[in-house]
Amino acid sequence: MTNYEGATDLSVSLPDPLPIPGRAPKIWGFWATALWGLGAILVFVVSQVATAVIYVLWPFDLLVSLQDLETALINVGQNGPAVAVIEAVSVSCLLSFLALAMACSHTRIGDYLSLKWPRTRDILIGVAALFGVLALAAALAAVAGVETPSFMTGTFESSRDAGQLPFLFIAFLIAAPIGEEALFRGFLYRGFVGRLGVAGAIIVTAALWAILHIQYELFFVIPIVMLGLLLGWIRWKSDSTLLAIMLHSLNNGLALLVLALSQ
Repeated sequence: MTNYEGATDLSVSLPDPLPIPGRAPKIWGFWATALWGLGAILVFVVSQVATAVIYVLWPFDLLVSLQDLETALINVGQNGPAVAVIEAVSVSCLLSFLALAMACSHTRIGDYLSLKWPRTRDILIGVAALFGVLALAAALAAVAGVETPSFMTGTFESSRDAGQLPFLFIAFLIAAPIGEEALFRGFLYRGFVGRLGVAGAIIVTAALWAILHIQYELFFVIPIVMLGLLLGWIRWKSDSTLLAIMLHSLNNGLALLVLALSQ
């Protein structure tokens, strides 16, 4: 066949490829998502506790009393180098479990979690909204006379004194945002939105995310819920969990910057 420019077209029409045998891609429903999510949270928490115990006991001392071990585990929560190690291990375990859940659904991880690059407009809206939430949280803290969470202060100062601030930055700016957003605004939101609707999925995931942050004083649950609602909203608006990860990382980075400037 000859095209309109007079050149010979040697292309051949090929039939569509046959579908790959196996189950079709799917998104887990509400109850399956809840069960997988519960498993993911258990993996996350158990891996944190196990890593903390190993960190405290290393090199292993079988003569350590249970009371001494309990005291050491309480103190490790404000030990920056320990927190960095614990976060890296637990997030790796969490992501591995989520990868298993999505592999069983026969859906690509990027598609399941909606890991797509956001539009510039959504990035700007998200950043502006984040600064608005942070300003409101700062105003509430000023009225209540509340200072920086002791967890943040303790981990920053201990990491600085040990010369290991880069590892703390990696844990707070990369590991924590990726792991938490993959679970809450990625996996759980995707499975809950069909049953609960957008608003319900945003509220439930924000509440569950806040519960996970038990290391903070009670007052700070309020700004954590506010931030969770914002991240859920921007996940819905942009259809991008990647943007939620970026904003989460920006929030943590600003918190570390404030700590660094206040020292």
